[in-house]
Amino acid sequence: MQNLKHFRKIGRKTFLKFLVLNVLLFLLLPIIFFTPYYFLSSEPGSVITYMQHLITDISENIGFLIVQTIVLVACIWFFAEVPVRLIIEKNRNKFWTSFVFINILWIVLFISCSISSGVINSIKYGWEGFESSVTSWIIYGLILWLMFAIVSGLILSPFIGKEIKRRWVDKHEPSVELI
Repeated sequence: MQNLKHFRKIGRKTFLKFLVLNVLLFLLLPIIFFTPYYFLSSEPGSVITYMQHLITDISENIGFLIVQTIVLVACIWFFAEVPVRLIIEKNRNKFWTSFVFINILWIVLFISCSISSGVINSIKYGWEGFESSVTSWIIYGLILWLMFAIVSGLILSPFIGKEIKRRWVDKHEPSVELI
């Protein structure tokens, strides 16, 4: 039972930390990739335009964003101990265990986004609005969403696995001091 509390604590801290890093990564990637393009081309557009559109979109969809944040934090809060337990007790591969959990979080987020969007559209258009919205999410968003999940998992999984192992070792392995 004592280990279960430690698994929960390590999992929650680690995955919440990397959730924030993941959000920052996906907000900064367009800026990093497109800034050189705008400097080298004569295309109208800039990082400032991107940020203005991002802020406008966030402010117009704040309720939707709050629901998705609650869903992700709840998933991490209740299920983050599972990959920690698999890595520590079952000695599973750190990379693949973290990769699978990150992809599960992305899939849960996709389902939550499509259902939330369906509910929002059903208020105005009824059942047809719900069907249309969920179908649009699946047709137009699923492949892109899976690509984001894979990229996110490939980038963050090595660091998450190491962080889990490091937190466990720091907490439970006796340190060796040189005399």
